[in-house]
Amino acid sequence: MKKLFAFTLICVMMLALAVGVSADVESDVVEIVPENFGANVAATTADDLTWENGTVTAVDIPLFGLQLPKPIQLGETVVVKIKGTSEGDFRVWLLGAGEKTFSNQYKMSENGFVEGAFEKTIELTASDFDSANLTEADNLCIKGAAYGVNIANLTIESVEIYYCSLDEYAQQVDTSEMDAKLTEAQGKITELEGLVNDIDAFEEAVAVVENEYLPYFEEMANIGVEAATDAYSELSKKVEELHGTAILNSLSDYVKTVEDSYAKAKESTDAAVIEECYNAAKEAADHVYGKSVLYANARTKATELREMAAEIKDMIAALSNPETAAATGAGTEAPSNDNSGSTEKKDEGGCGSTMSAAAIMISAAAVFGCAVIKRKH
Repeated sequence: MKKLFAFTLICVMMLALAVGVSADVESDVVEIVPENFGANVAATTADDLTWENGTVTAVDIPLFGLQLPKPIQLGETVVVKIKGTSEGDFRVWLLGAGEKTFSNQYKMSENGFVEGAFEKTIELTASDFDSANLTEADNLCIKGAAYGVNIANLTIESVEIYYCSLDEYAQQVDTSEMDAKLTEAQGKITELEGLVNDIDAFEEAVAVVENEYLPYFEEMANIGVEAATDAYSELSKKVEELHGTAILNSLSDYVKTVEDSYAKAKESTDAAVIEECYNAAKEAADHVYGKSVLYANARTKATELREMAAEIKDMIAALSNPETAAATGAGTEAPSNDNSGSTEKKDEGGCGSTMSAAAIMISAAAVFGCAVIKRKH
């Protein structure tokens, strides 16, 4: 008898450590086997799902259910920790007899999930939602995102039930697991720092942090674990900064095009050359902005590049207005160095190309014949 008690105690302790929650909170594990298919579900059967190695997969069916370890009485609150993968949105709630809804509904897309891997901690309170005069729920229901929408491709890997509120659950979380996870994540960040000059390797490595570590700390923060909020903020900020740096490094040729075009335009008094510089700078700057808009540090640089392109455009506008050109010195003819007394302007060449004198004259005529181009903001 003593040996049996000791064995039971060890099992309870191992379970508490595995879920990272104090043994003060009562909990159960939901069995994921065909025999535990929800008895209250009428629309589907266990044969409509794929059961394999303690997981269940649902494809293109409206809903399915799993038997709870014990009924949840009217008014009671439980925390459901559910883990798996899905190609789309879905909902979770408690189910009573006759497939009646018996709690609030939890919709994944309303809680930050789109698709991929998930591990959500959900608070459900038993209530007679369908006014069916029921007093308890004994199934967990998993259903499509809306009425008439089937589950896409959903695999449930584990379900745990905690008999407490979300606040009580958060207070009992063992943060040692979270500390270990944070140490791992910080090591991944260090690896990312060494990959900012190799965008392909960086993207592959950052996906691990974004898909595995950040969602973990975000979820822990959402359920009220205060230390997780700081950890999530620290990690997400660093990941965004490094991602922006890696993006910019991968676009260095485009950045150089803008900077070189800007420098060339400032040195030139030839409208055709300046216009060519503007076209090259604008195209490159827009490309950088489109690729980096999601990352603050990269977006700042891209904005600077766009401003350079806009300044080049202003130079063209100034040259097309004689008064402005005279005031700024733009477009004035450079004196010849051939001692002939001629003030004919010499061929300066384009931004990265050489233009003939005839081409320059034609292009200049086109520019000076146009109305002033206004800068877009």
